[in-house]
Amino acid sequence: MRPGLSLDRKLDILGIGLGLGGLLTLLSLLSPQKGSLTGAWVSLLGKAFGLGLYILPFALLVAGVWLVLRSFKRIPHLAVSQVIGILLLILSLLA
Repeated sequence: MRPGLSLDRKLDILGIGLGLGGLLTLLSLLSPQKGSLTGAWVSLLGKAFGLGLYILPFALLVAGVWLVLRSFKRIPHLAVSQVIGILLLILSLLA
């Protein structure tokens, strides 16, 4: 029996997905012409996040890159309290 993917590999795949999602969302926001798919995506995110729509692609990109590069020694490891602090900072900026 072959074992499944390791946790590190799953986190790498999640990081690549988040990075690509953030990049595509950023390109959709910057595009002057909205297609049916990208227009619906931007509209859905606008309704869900309000002005946070403009922060979301950067947050997705940063999270994705961090997940992919987390095993390198130069990338700082974040504690749970730091992640909560960053989320609270973003929420307070939106309020």
